[in-house]
Parts: sequence; C-alpha cells; structure tokens
Amino acid sequence: MTALVRFSVLLTCLFSQTILATIGDDFKFQMDGSFLRRGSPNDLPTRFSLKWNENKNQISGVYSDNYFATTETTVVGLTRPEGRSFTVVLPDISRGAKTIDIQSQFASDGPISATFTIKDAAGLTSDFYTLAAIASTDPTVTEVADAADPEISCVVGLGTLTGFCGMYAGTVSKATDSSLRCQELTNARLELTPGGDFKLHLEEIFALTGGNFVHNIGSLNGAGPVTTMVSVSGRNCGDLMGTSFMVQNCQTLNLAGTFSNFAGVRSFAGTYTIRDNVNGDSCTFSLGLERQ
Repeated sequence: MTALVRFSVLLTCLFSQTILATIGDDFKFQMDGSFLRRGSPNDLPTRFSLKWNENKNQISGVYSDNYFATTETTVVGLTRPEGRSFTVVLPDISRGAKTIDIQSQFASDGPISATFTIKDAAGLTSDFYTLAAIASTDPTVTEVADAADPEISCVVGLGTLTGFCGMYAGTVSKATDSSLRCQELTNARLELTPGGDFKLHLEEIFALTGGNFVHNIGSLNGAGPVTTMVSVSGRNCGDLMGTSFMVQNCQTLNLAGTFSNFAGVRSFAGTYTIRDNVNGDSCTFSLGLERQ
C-alpha cells in the first residue's frame, strides 16, 4: 500500500469516527451521506453530517463535511409536508462555494433521498447532486430543543427581510393572461428560504400529475433589500408547471411586492408575472398571503 493510499484511508477513518462521536449531542435528527464531486474522480468522496432540531416548521442545527465545511456550520431550514429544506451559509467562500441548499424527503430513520445545490457568492448554482443518505433519530433526546426563532434564523443576506423567511399562503388570483397560457393557481404557496431564494409551490394543486411542482422565481443573491419592498427576477427554460408556454422558449419570472409585519403577523402582497422572452406572452397573478 502506497503512502498516499494509507493517508487517504486514514482520513476516511478519522472522518467516520468524527461523525460517530458526535451522534447524540442534543440533536434529535441526523442525516449522513456522501457524494463524489464532478471532475474529481480521484478525490475522496465528500462525506457530510447534518444534525438538527425542529420547532413547529422551523429547523436549526449544524452541518459539516470534509471538503466545503470542515468545521461545524450553522444550518437553518423549514419542514413542509413534502419534505425538509435546509440552508447552509458558509462563513467564508470555501472552494468557490458560499451556500449549500439541501432538500430531503420527510423521513426520520433509514435510507433517504436528498439533493444538494452548491451556490457561489453571487447566488448562482455551481453544482447539483442527487444522492442517497441515511437518516436517524436519537432516542436519548427526549425533548427537541427549540429551533432558532425565525427572527434569528432568517438573518444572513436578508437585510430588512430578517425574520420573514418561511412559507406564505392565502389568496392567489390570476389578474391577466394575454394568450391563455396559465392555469389558476389558487392554492399556490410562496416560500422565502433562509438563503434568500423565492419559490412558488404548487404541490397542493397538481399533486396527482407528477413533475416539478416548484417555480424557482429568483434570489436575493446575498444582498438583502434596504426596504421590505422586493422585485426579484429569474429565468426558466423548459416545462413550467401550471402553464402552457412554448417549451423551446425561455421565460422571465418576476415577483414584486411588499412584506409587512403587523402585530406579529407577517404577510406579503404583490404580483407574480411570467413573460415569454420570445413572443411576449405573459400572465400575472395577484398575491395576498400570510406566513403559515
């Protein structure tokens, strides 16, 4: 066995022992796994450990791996009926990464499917992985510690929207539709993630049809607004659930409106517009939502 191979095996063993040694340290839930980074077939797999507690739909915990976050880093997130959403904001840019977004199935023990989205400092996706992990629940933790209050967990990069992340539901009505390209999205829900991404969830409308139920509208890209008014845009190319825009064309997605906090009730009022970048077809929805 060469010195390099012996060193690699030693590193792998040390990392595995580190994960095992930290199980049961006041976190109720844990997920462990690994993925092989693209373009680095000769490197060790990136092995990660994610540990957290839950309070209502809020998640708080720590994340570490042997490549991007070699020391435990704070993770925040949300639970939803369809799964869990985690955001890891690295304290510094690490190997080109600033944020790691993790989506997982809603399961507490055994094999679990998860996706990792690696984002750079500008909030742009630099890599994406789908992987199998192992979820576990620590039976020795009899009480789940309170997760971080949203006022604290929604901080990094959100500016005046600190404390506003979460899922919003309420009234969604179609205001305009120039070429009858959009269906009614009455039960759609809007999510502002702890990492500053805006997503429109359509699971409750199209649950029986299959496909991608999320419109990824856009991101604050690490620069929080100086008011609670937002205008965030993104680009979609390909199928867009609930619409019949031409697949060969791309669309611009725009969310514009204002977040409010009245007597502790957080809400959003504004519009969501989808516009075809080639023929100009568009539809606009009016939103009046409260955080769940």
